[in-house]
Amino acid sequence: MEVDSGAAITLISEVTLRRLSSNTHLDVLPFAPVLRDFQGQTVSIIGASNVRVEYGTFSGILQVVMVKGNRCNLPGRNWFSDLNIQLSEVHQVNSPCIDKLLEEYDELFSDNFGTVKGPPVTLYTDESVIPIQMSAR
Repeated sequence: MEVDSGAAITLISEVTLRRLSSNTHLDVLPFAPVLRDFQGQTVSIIGASNVRVEYGTFSGILQVVMVKGNRCNLPGRNWFSDLNIQLSEVHQVNSPCIDKLLEEYDELFSDNFGTVKGPPVTLYTDESVIPIQMSAR
């Protein structure tokens, strides 16, 4: 699982659910709230279940919501306190190395368009493909 502080609820995918339920029976309970992904699309929910979780010194029962498809498995904020997951705050990053890079390559970080130095480049794309935005996961 990958920690995502934007996930309010802990999620596992249908693929993970099938793998887990092949060894044990999971009671699937209704889950009414509507969940949306980072693009604002509604997430199709199978249901919720209470599962046994062992992590570090924690051993107990926590709720997980099962979603259709093959999505990322995310521990949500609803598990953070039980598992003692703490996110440190970053207020400002100040590094002389970054300042030196910004100064050395200032043309890359300007608001003006530049030109490629080197051989010409051509990018071929399939016009029928609809572009989507993905998070860095």
